[in-house]
Amino acid sequence: MTGQFSGTHLAGARGLGRGNARNQVRRGMPIGNGGDDGAEGLGAAPPSDAAPPASNGGPPNPRGGAVEGRLVRRRPRTEDKFFIPPSIVPLGWCYEWKRESCYGQPDTDHQVNLRENHWTPVPAERHPQMMPLDFKGPIRKDGMVLMERPQYLTDEARQEDYEFATGEVQRATATLGQTPGGQFTRDHPSVHKIAKVKHSYGPIDAES
Repeated sequence: MTGQFSGTHLAGARGLGRGNARNQVRRGMPIGNGGDDGAEGLGAAPPSDAAPPASNGGPPNPRGGAVEGRLVRRRPRTEDKFFIPPSIVPLGWCYEWKRESCYGQPDTDHQVNLRENHWTPVPAERHPQMMPLDFKGPIRKDGMVLMERPQYLTDEARQEDYEFATGEVQRATATLGQTPGGQFTRDHPSVHKIAKVKHSYGPIDAES
């Protein structure tokens, strides 16, 4: 009598375990080994192909593993693509973009002039982030090449350009006050209202 009761009770427990497992499957609940239902073997969850989530709450990595840190885009639309961060320029040197080609045609004469004034191309190995991976050669972009030379040479060239520009203005101003022979001078107030020198400012080419 005792054995029959025990066997009946065990069979009922197994049936109850299978019933609990079905209910958990219907509800979408995970079934694990060692649960209270005693249904060993029924708790194996099917493997998932979903990418593991990032450990820091970032996007999942489809290649496996967690993405360390949040990715940040570079070069927004408002950023100048020819901007040179001052932090990458070696101390005592000057970086500038110089024309290498125009409409796909090499500007040979211009490159010779740059070389004569000690401009040399900046190698991509020094700043690999500015060119594709494993690129060898100078840093180029849209017909321009990044070049360098000592800063004191650029300072000298800019000073010469400034002196030349101010000299042109002074000569033009002096010409307005001069008159050919046989004419009256131009120091009358009415003349000064008409003859004026207009000043304008613009970029200079520091290639010399």
